[in-house]
Amino acid sequence: MAEIKDRKKFHIFSAAYTGSTVKTGEYGGKKEIAFIGRSNVGKSSLINSLSGMRKLAYVSREPGKTRTINYYAIQSRRDTGSGEERQDWYLVDLPGYGFAKTSQANRDSWSGFIDEYIRNSENLVMVGLLVDLRHP
Repeated sequence: MAEIKDRKKFHIFSAAYTGSTVKTGEYGGKKEIAFIGRSNVGKSSLINSLSGMRKLAYVSREPGKTRTINYYAIQSRRDTGSGEERQDWYLVDLPGYGFAKTSQANRDSWSGFIDEYIRNSENLVMVGLLVDLRHP
């Protein structure tokens, strides 16, 4: 029963694809929560699950389909106990690392702009690292 009660305290009620970039700061003004991990670990699937939308973020069986920094505008609300607080923020899907079927030059490029984003994004408040325990 406590689980259902807690679920009512936070709710994502709107999610939409905003855009893609390889430059830090192109979409600003909102807090950002980003997901990083190996290719095909489930970053896009997690974004779909959190948003409650099955096809918000593109999901592929082939590793390496996410090749840019993808922004999803999120609107949420939470019960503060004394009222409702609404929030606008971004979920950010980063390219995976590991076994993407692409050239080393592309992988190096992705690594560069991901590093730049994580080090310099002024609105980044959290990075979630997804791990697939089946891989060392």
